[in-house]
Amino acid sequence: MYRKVLEYVRKHNMFDGCRRVVVGLSGGADSVCLLDVLSRLSNEYDFTLTAVHVHHGIRGREADEDMEFCENLCEEYGIDFRVKYYDVPSYAKQHCITTEEAGRKLRYETFSEIAAETEGSLTAVAHHRNDQAETIIFNMCRGTGIRGMRGMLPVNDGIIRPLLCVERREIEEYIETEGLSYRTDSTNASEDYARNCIRNRVVPYLEENVNSAAVKNIAALSERMSEAEDYLEELTIEQRKLGELLEKYEQYAKDEEDGILLGGLEAEAPYMAKRIVRRAVGMLCGLKDITDAHIDRIMELKDVGKYAEVKNGLTARRDSDGIFLYMHISREKQCYEVEIPSVIQVNGGENTVEFIKILWNTYKK
Repeated sequence: MYRKVLEYVRKHNMFDGCRRVVVGLSGGADSVCLLDVLSRLSNEYDFTLTAVHVHHGIRGREADEDMEFCENLCEEYGIDFRVKYYDVPSYAKQHCITTEEAGRKLRYETFSEIAAETEGSLTAVAHHRNDQAETIIFNMCRGTGIRGMRGMLPVNDGIIRPLLCVERREIEEYIETEGLSYRTDSTNASEDYARNCIRNRVVPYLEENVNSAAVKNIAALSERMSEAEDYLEELTIEQRKLGELLEKYEQYAKDEEDGILLGGLEAEAPYMAKRIVRRAVGMLCGLKDITDAHIDRIMELKDVGKYAEVKNGLTARRDSDGIFLYMHISREKQCYEVEIPSVIQVNGGENTVEFIKILWNTYKK
């Protein structure tokens, strides 16, 4: 398995210019395998390792024991160890998100903060082919296009996934062969999370009843979709082939002071029009959690004056010139106490004017 991973990291130039790798270490089989593999790779690529364990404030003593296990393991390897504590349930409640999403967000924020301490740092996570299959199935069920069918990328924004080329069974074999110990998270068996249902039910069913190579084939599909997406993105961003002078995006998109106006998309093929809309959305608010359904909602705005709340603070409005995309303006409410006359005498003379107080609500940017 190690040789397979080595070829994979070479193929994707994962450690080019890398001085340090920040590795997420939960104590589970996958992360322990990754730590061992990276320890060996560090000799070939001359980078240092920092292991980071995020304590989620869930599972009580069991979580404490996971943290202690990781600390002892890093001491055996002679690796720098960091631990960060969070109350994930409280954070999830405060931000109105699931504990699963909250845990993921806090983990990656922690990895990013620690990686930023040293120039030339990368973050390594232990996703493998089974995780890739689960991600693609999950995206398909939510509604996705080619981008979502790519799943997770081997290298993306400073995050690397060296084990994305191997299946869970290969990791288990490596763990056994190398005599590595690890911890088992009791929540992995819980089906409170959609991904756990896919992992524990859907993928095993596909392997047993459809094709034993289901995970391998889904991973291969992911690579083909990545190639297709890269090619189509090049067509969208760069000049069209066959001598067209204007990039498609520049042809239809106009930057306005408060957003982006997309005009004349009706003249374009639906597939390309959607890609142009997606690019504009990405420029305004990023593409996290943006699905084909959100893009369709924008494309369906046909009547002038109609608008749609899209996601992540983005609003789309149909104007006479096209579709206008803009972000909500954060406004702070202010209250003023104002005196106005309740009775006004207009006939002249020495008249008494009575005043009442009202609250005047206004907003400022």
